[in-house]
Formats: sequence, C-alpha cells, structure tokens
Amino acid sequence: MPHVTKITPQKKSGRFNLFIDNKFIAGISAETVIKEKLHVGINIGNEKLDIIFLKEQESKLLEKVLRFLGFRQRSEKEVADYLFKKIAGENSVKFNEAKESPVAKRILIKLKKLRLIDDLEFAKWWVNARSKRRGKVLIRAELIKKGIDREVIEMTLNTLNNEATQAVNILEKKIKAWSKLNKFELKKKAYSYLARRGFSPDKINDAIAFFFKKE
Repeated sequence: MPHVTKITPQKKSGRFNLFIDNKFIAGISAETVIKEKLHVGINIGNEKLDIIFLKEQESKLLEKVLRFLGFRQRSEKEVADYLFKKIAGENSVKFNEAKESPVAKRILIKLKKLRLIDDLEFAKWWVNARSKRRGKVLIRAELIKKGIDREVIEMTLNTLNNEATQAVNILEKKIKAWSKLNKFELKKKAYSYLARRGFSPDKINDAIAFFFKKE
C-alpha cells in the first residue's frame, strides 16, 4: 500500500508538501496534517487521499472566503456566489453544477455558525451606510439583489425614521446649482434627482415643498 515518505514545510506559513512513495502529491494545510494524523511512514489508500483532498479544497476555499469577507460585510448570497464561481473555475464545471458542491455547503454552514455571515446584521449595516445618500426604494432593491429575505428587509428599513430629513439634506446640496431655473424646471429637476436616489414620491414632494416654503 502507498505510504507517506515525506512532509516538508512550504515557504508559506502553515502549508506543507505531501509526498507519497517519494512523489509529490499536493500542498496541504497544517490543519489537514493534524486532523488526518499524517506522518512519515503511515500507509495511505486512495479513499484516505480523497478525504484529504476534499478537506484541503475546503481549507483553501475557506481561506479565500475569509479574505473576501475582509474587505466589507457580505450577504450569504454574495458569499455563496463567490464560492460557486471559485469552484466552477477551479474544477471546470458550470456555475449551477458548482452550487451542488458539498464543500461549499459545509463552508457556508461553518461561516454562519461563526456568525461571519449574518443577513440581518448585513442588512442593518447596509441600510446604515446607504441611507446617507439613498432612499428606501433604492435600498430595498439593492438588498433584494443581495439575496436578503423580504421580511428582514422591511424590518431593517423600518428603523429609518429620518428619510424625509435626509431627502432635504441631499437636495439642499444641489438646489443652489439650479437657482437660475424657473420653479417648474427646478421642481422637475429636484423630483428626478431624488427619484433616482430611491426616495418615494411623498418624501420627494415633502422635500421640494420644504424649499419653496422657505422662499
């Protein structure tokens, strides 16, 4: 039976090269070495190697996902799509085929248990960040695209109590530049500007009315 003849450290910290019968087989993580109790002289069959390669793939993908999460918070759908694309690319399979990968499913379960992905917390963070320049209509559409559950979206959006004030603040920065327009053109411009930023008609009308009351 084939046996491990050498395990040597790579330059990259925490990684090792595995040799079976004096032939290089793969680079593996320290976690895999420990969990599989690998050492020089141990006999190893194809079934055991398959398990090692599966765990190694999981370890490498998890490392990439953690880097992906390091840039900003992500929704579960964003992380899942990232995983599926990586798996599809590395294994030359279609995206929909990669979605059936047990490795991706295990990683997603692990990330949720560690609370590294949490759609409720993601929605709160997104709403807080986007509400400074966006209205509920646009934020809702963005969260739907991120795969957030509708109930979670509405619950999170209901925490926004200052949307009308925000619309006024956003419009205030632009309205001075439109001071030479007549009232009709100014209202039209203001309405279009706020609509593109996801404010509802009633909030837009309130914001426009605020400025004309000041005259």
